Amino acid sequence: MEQMPVAVCSNALNSQDQTDVLYMNSPGDKSEVLDVVSPDLKRFPEFVKAKRYECVLEPGDLLFIPGKTNMSTLTSSSCNPTST
Repeated sequence: MEQMPVAVCSNALNSQDQTDVLYMNSPGDKSEVLDVVSPDLKRFPEFVKAKRYECVLEPGDLLFIPGKTNMSTLTSSSCNPTST
């Protein structure tokens, strides 16, 4: 039997009311902050005020993300597909 890749990924979500501190023109736009783990705080000083909700998805999990919610997938070595 062929082995299926398994991935475990961490996701960060910010609510729609944080447009200003996420450096977005309007809800649903792409944030100017590309590195949410280590942001450039000299360039984006208000980003420290952003409230981030994190979740970890494992195989078979489903995450509903409401429209216009800012979402980032945080990649790490544990997020890379591996064989089981």
